[in-house]
Formats: sequence, structure tokens, C-alpha cells
Amino acid sequence: MYSTSCPPAHYDDGSAPAQLDVRTHYRLQYYAVQDTAVNCIEERIKQPGLQLYVNTKQLLLDAANGQVSDDRLSSVCDFFREDVDREPLNSQLLLLPELCKRQSVTNIGELKSELVDLGLSVYMFSEVKTLLKLFYVIPGSSATAERSFSVMRHIKLPADNHDVSET
Repeated sequence: MYSTSCPPAHYDDGSAPAQLDVRTHYRLQYYAVQDTAVNCIEERIKQPGLQLYVNTKQLLLDAANGQVSDDRLSSVCDFFREDVDREPLNSQLLLLPELCKRQSVTNIGELKSELVDLGLSVYMFSEVKTLLKLFYVIPGSSATAERSFSVMRHIKLPADNHDVSET
């Protein structure tokens, strides 16, 4: 079975359309779908909501491990200016390594557990607690990027596991 494809009008010299075998036809369609999926993923990753999510997460994790970035702190405080106060937040972030006496905190769940273990003393970290709550309710724009990765995985897995060598 062969399908025909017509060249663009500005390339048309009046000759007959090129003949593509089935394998080439579907290979071209596969790569077109894959390019579309990659472009959608790149577009979604560039969304400002996802960047805010990443900055907030990194600020909390870096602070728990003893490294507070002024750039991240500024961007997060600028966005949440009505919800968090920069100076108390900065002071509390500097105290976080004392709270997290483990080697390193690698995810937000560990930091949350440390704050929950404080009980009523968590109010010493009121701004961190507020920032943590805000982190958990950042709009779901990051979920669309994760769905894109999931779609891409479904597209790529059959291609990675399928041998397309000629027989």
C-alpha cells in the first residue's frame, strides 16, 4: 500500500506526486505528533505559575539545608507580598537548619514533618508555615506540565521498546 504526498505549491514542477511506502508515511506522522508534544511541554514548562512553584520549593529546601538565596527570597516575597513578611520570613528561614538536624532535606514532605513535630512551637516559624501552605495551594498550572510529561511518556515508550529495523 502506498500513499501519495504532494510537494508544496512553490516546489511543484508538474511532475507526479512522490510515492511513500506505509512505513515512511507512519514514521512521518509519528515524528509530527512527537514534535507537537514536545512543543506543548516546552510551552507549559515556561508558564509563570510553574516557575513560582519551583522558586518556592527551592527556597524552602535550600533554607532547610542552610542556604538562603536572596534572589529566590525576593521573587517569592514579591509574589506573596500580602501573605508573608520578608524580614520575619528571612529570619525564620535562617533558623530552619537548626530545626532540620538531619543531613539534608530533599523534599517538602520532610520539612512539613519537622514543622508538624514541633507541635505548638510551630508558631516560632509562622511565616515559614504560611509559605508552606501557599506552596501547597499554588494554582495547578504545574499539573498541566505533568500531564504533558505523562502523555510524552506514553508516546515514547512504544517507540523505545519497538525495533524498527528492516526485516
